[in-house]
Formats: sequence, structure tokens, C-alpha cells
Amino acid sequence: MTAAATRTISGLDLDAYLERIGFDRDPRADVATLFALHEAHAGAIPFENLIIQSGGVPSLEIEDLQAKLVGRREGGYCFEQNTYFQAVLQAVGFEVTAREGRVMLTISARRPRTHMALEIVIEGQRFHADVGFGANGPLLPVPIDGNEHQPHDRRFQIERRDTVSVLQGHSGRRWLDLVGVEDGTPQAVDFEVANWYTATYPRSVFRTNLMADLQTAQERHRLQNRNYSHIVNGVATDRALEDAEIPALLRDVFELDVADGARFLAFDEYDR
Repeated sequence: MTAAATRTISGLDLDAYLERIGFDRDPRADVATLFALHEAHAGAIPFENLIIQSGGVPSLEIEDLQAKLVGRREGGYCFEQNTYFQAVLQAVGFEVTAREGRVMLTISARRPRTHMALEIVIEGQRFHADVGFGANGPLLPVPIDGNEHQPHDRRFQIERRDTVSVLQGHSGRRWLDLVGVEDGTPQAVDFEVANWYTATYPRSVFRTNLMADLQTAQERHRLQNRNYSHIVNGVATDRALEDAEIPALLRDVFELDVADGARFLAFDEYDR
């Protein structure tokens, strides 16, 4: 445990995590550290749904997340990544609260609360953090102040609507709603229920689609079913993959341990 950490979380190995994301200085509960941890995490630990695609339900126990995200160097989706990142931030000494959200992505139909994001307060300033949204999400935390922010090459803002804080990303000529984060402080069991529902509901987007995303300030990788997109400095190269190519791409690009011949629910049950 590093000297700057103020609290320990059962099952969390902070030093191993910092090594996993390439963070080589003592973390402190300040804005600079929050931004640096968020960016390093997003660039090292991929967003992916392979457990769900194999028919399983991800564990949200810190010991299991430590073993998966750090020990086995795998990735995960919002509930896994943000549950673990919350524990990291708490161990460093941040004031952090988990929030429930409804993924929007410009769809008008009201969706269930099947997303987890984090709110951090530093010296009275509030930040939205989310290392588990995937390729459309921000690489850095977004201040919850109603103003536009441009981390790297993308623009984000949070618009307040009644009891919901809506994260928006700018695309082309307009703002797109990404996720609406609800007021209130949910309990761990609320995320357990949402996690189970998201992983098992037959029409869940995570069962009907194979996903993997990884982004840094310079480039982004995105796999959506058989479509792979590599974006460098805003220029995208897209490629359609054969089924036999996918395991190798998951290994080579996302550094995930996927065997040749691996099967995915998105293709076996929903690819009709």
C-alpha cells in the first residue's frame, strides 16, 4: 500500500492496481490525481462483456474484481469497472458516491437504471467519473458545473434536468445525450440487481452484442460484434471481421485471454 493512501478496502491491492494501469507516483486525493487515475485506467483496462457473452454473470465482489481486472488483466463493463474504481478512489481518500444512471444515446424511450457512474467531491467541486461507459464515454472526469469541457479531442458537458444530470457528448453539429444520472444514493444491492438483470435479460444489449472498447488520448479501439474500428487522431479505419478472426483480435488489441474457437451469445443465440 502506498504511503499516500488513507484507507484500505478489503480485497483491494492498491499497489498492484497502480502497477496495472502504469501509475508511477503516490496517489493523493486531489483533482490532478483523479484525472490522472481516470485516464490511466481507461487506457489500460478495456471495456468488455465477455463473461456475459459466455453466459455468466459478473461478480461485483472487490476480491473477484481485483483478481479479474488486475490479477488476470481482463476488463469489464460499467458495474465491474466503476465498483472497483470507487474502491480505489476511497482507498486513496476521495469523497466518492456511486450513482445509478439510464443510458440514453439519443434514444427517446425511457430505459431502466442499468448504468453505474461515480460522483466525486473535491473542495466543494463535483465531478462525474465513469471508467465503464465504453468508447462514447469521456476519457477524463467531467466537472458537474453546466459548462462545456474539452478533454483532448472531444467535448462534454452535464446538463441538469429536474433530478437528473445528463452527460452529453458533442458529435458533429449537436449535443448527444449519453446517460442520465439520477439523484439519490443507491445501495450495493441495487447495483447487484441491475448487474444481474443486465447480464441475464434475454434482450439486454450486453447479451445480444459482443463488445470491447479501449481508448487513450491518441487512439481508440472498438469491437462491436464483427465490426472493428481503429481511430487514430480522429481518423477511423473500419474493418468487418470473420468469426475466426475475433479471438485473435481480442488477444492482440485488447490483451484478453480468448481461445481460438471461443463462442459468443451474440452470434450463437441472437445472430439470426
